[in-house]
Amino acid sequence: MRFGIGLLVVFASCAVPAGAADPNEADDADAAYLGKSADYWRDAVKSDITWLRWRSIRGLSALQAFDADSVQSVATTLTTDKRVRVRIAAGEYLVAAGPKAATAMKELLAALSDGEPTVRQLAVEAIERSGPAVKDVAEPLTKLLGDKDEGVRVAAVEALTALNVPDLSAKLTGALADTDVGVKLKALRGLIATDGPPAGAGKVLEEALADPRVHIRRVAIELLGLAQDDSDAAISLLVTALKDADVAVQTEAVQLLARLGGGSAKAIAALATATKSPTRSLRFGALGALAALDAAAQPAAPTLVEHLKDPDAAVRLAAIAALRPLVLDASQIDAALALLADKDAEVKADAVLLLHDLGGSGAEAKAATALANLLGDPSAIVRARAAVGLGQLGTAASDQLGSLTKALKAEPNADVRQAMVAAVGETAPTAAAVTALVGALRDRDATVRLIAAGGLGGFGADAKDAVPALVAELPRSGGEFRAGLVAALGGIGPDAKDAVGPLATQLRGSKDAEYRQLVAAALGSIGPAAKAATPAVVVMLKDKEPTVRRAGAYVLAQIGSGATEAIPALANLSRDKDSDVREAAIFALGEIGGDSPAAVKALAAALKDSEADNRRRAAKVLGQLGDKAKAALPELKAAVKDSSGVVREAVKEAVEKLEK
Repeated sequence: MRFGIGLLVVFASCAVPAGAADPNEADDADAAYLGKSADYWRDAVKSDITWLRWRSIRGLSALQAFDADSVQSVATTLTTDKRVRVRIAAGEYLVAAGPKAATAMKELLAALSDGEPTVRQLAVEAIERSGPAVKDVAEPLTKLLGDKDEGVRVAAVEALTALNVPDLSAKLTGALADTDVGVKLKALRGLIATDGPPAGAGKVLEEALADPRVHIRRVAIELLGLAQDDSDAAISLLVTALKDADVAVQTEAVQLLARLGGGSAKAIAALATATKSPTRSLRFGALGALAALDAAAQPAAPTLVEHLKDPDAAVRLAAIAALRPLVLDASQIDAALALLADKDAEVKADAVLLLHDLGGSGAEAKAATALANLLGDPSAIVRARAAVGLGQLGTAASDQLGSLTKALKAEPNADVRQAMVAAVGETAPTAAAVTALVGALRDRDATVRLIAAGGLGGFGADAKDAVPALVAELPRSGGEFRAGLVAALGGIGPDAKDAVGPLATQLRGSKDAEYRQLVAAALGSIGPAAKAATPAVVVMLKDKEPTVRRAGAYVLAQIGSGATEAIPALANLSRDKDSDVREAAIFALGEIGGDSPAAVKALAAALKDSEADNRRRAAKVLGQLGDKAKAALPELKAAVKDSSGVVREAVKEAVEKLEK
């Protein structure tokens, strides 16, 4: 007797943590199990003591002991133990075992008939987690769709979907008739994921959105988004959801109306109403949604304009953002102009952005005047945005050129000066605008100088009076600004003929391949008037860079007949190892004029070029030269048998022209 009592005390001290008054209330933390081995707990599963069997299963779970022996031992308990608590622990263990529980499929299927709903539900979850390789589970899981417990039915729907059982759509469609909306939503989720929203989806979602349980309504609004349904019925459901008591449901409805509403009148009207919601997050969500709709939100313009007077600066800012793509009438424009006196600097700055976009509204002059008045604002951001706005108005802001140039001279901030100079470059190319940009060429900020040069180039021939100033800056400039000066001269074109000499000097004095190409392009834009630069350009034809040689040839082509002294060099270039360079040389020979025997000879030789396009081009040029190219007739007649059809056609036409 004393031996039995001692053994019981020792056993209890090993199984129950010190201080536990009742085994059923023992510490259930994982740490309480880690002191024993899996073998220990596996043996204890067979104990006659209920709490010890329960505790042993919990111990195996804590140790993640999912070996075959442990799984089988617990699986047997799942179907044979009379205690619900133990069977539930066994079910939880097999769920945690994941795919390793597949070896216990016989017991799991048997547990689907357990009298305790929790056990049945856990068995379903364990089957689902066993993986898609599991066989012969579709029928027993389908039977559970008629289980009296909604939790079991939900689990069955999830498992059928996850395992992608045969004839899944039919099974899930049947579940849409369930009496519990939670089961219906699970089935609907599965159908959306596999086949898209079924015909009865709207009815299920309408029921769910009216459910008193917030988590059901949240799932319903989520499924509306997943269904990607933009029908009138779906939009109506979303409009209804805007009135939900739950902010999360409201917010999701706002986002979906913007995404799925497609700018429908019903969606926009609902969003406009939502901008007046007492719930701050919903109000801002609706304003953001209208902004995302861009010009489609036009019907909401009156409501958005009302918000320009909202006492909350953040609301005014959000309204401005939504109004920017819209067309405003006269009264609405006046409301926007009033924001230029807003006490909030950020609102004022964003109001300037709104005025940027008034082009085409008939209010350009009014907007330009208002923007010009802000060029002296205390805020640098406001001044810069005002300048950008004037630039975007383009020639419509030309009447404000005086305000711009005056503000430019007094502006201490380089970033603002950059915006102002850019705006001058967008106005009409008047003498006053040219003078302002020429003055900016000497600004202390490099970016301002570069923008000024770009503006002059953009004015084209109207900036011809700026040529001396641009040329004067070339010798003392470098980098991007020097390149900008050259590009500006090229933009002015033939009227920049006085820059030919300085540009030729730049061409000869630079080792930068890209810069030389830029200078050459400027000379090409000047055209025949750049004849004096021909010797400098010819040097490019011997450059080691193919792109430079090619650029030189095209410049000579633009100079045209005045570049005849380049013909020998171009004739040599027509035999270049680079096919693109050869193409440029052939083109240039044709543009310059082929009365030179050297040119005709080079073009005739090009009829044997390895590239069909070059052969075709050579034949075409010879045909254009007419009688001057008769010396090439033998080569042309030989080329009538060319392997390329397009070449043969060009050769045929050339021969016909030369034999007339």
